[in-house]
Amino acid sequence: MVNLTRVLTAFGVSFGLGAADPAVLAAAVERVRALGWRDSIAGDVTIDYWLGTPQESAPRNCFELRCQGVPISCADNLEDLLEAFSNQAKLQTACQAKGVLFVDAGVIGWHGRGLVMPGRSGAGKTTLVSALLGAGADYYSDEFAVLDADALAHAYSVPLSIRGRGTRRERRSAEEIGGRVGTTPISVDLIVIAEYIVKKPHPPPRMPKPPMPSHPKGR
Repeated sequence: MVNLTRVLTAFGVSFGLGAADPAVLAAAVERVRALGWRDSIAGDVTIDYWLGTPQESAPRNCFELRCQGVPISCADNLEDLLEAFSNQAKLQTACQAKGVLFVDAGVIGWHGRGLVMPGRSGAGKTTLVSALLGAGADYYSDEFAVLDADALAHAYSVPLSIRGRGTRRERRSAEEIGGRVGTTPISVDLIVIAEYIVKKPHPPPRMPKPPMPSHPKGR
């Protein structure tokens, strides 16, 4: 089979995608469009990926992902391969981007003001972002704050990665959960540091004791 290739760019970086199966290549391109990757003319490529089917990855006999010619992931099915590729593509986009800084954080806009919520994976960024979208906030990102030299946050509106049962994640757009996507860069007016603690009970608030009744003098 002929090895098909596509060249795409994002944030000043050029990426090459290759696959022998046109359906696999089309599915990979569709995944990275959400990361801001756009079609480009052939030229110098900074990062090169290849996605292979079990028939092409013998003797490993799995769906294989290669980066710069080096195997980095082997999956039992195409969906898991695309998930591994999407995660790798996000990291490379963040590390190689030119002119902007990627910070591990969720970002929303609230009446023209930007809120940035830093946190590592599992800290509750998506949970907090989802709740704020439900309250009327604009969606910018639940994974990276993309900041330019003027400290403006740009939309990086990848589908929200919502934890389902087990380790599987569900990807849902902001519109699917009742939100809307921010369209213009926004100033960072508030940085929120919060932590989500699983299954920790919250004690009921202590209510102040009622004041003792007063009695008129002489009684």
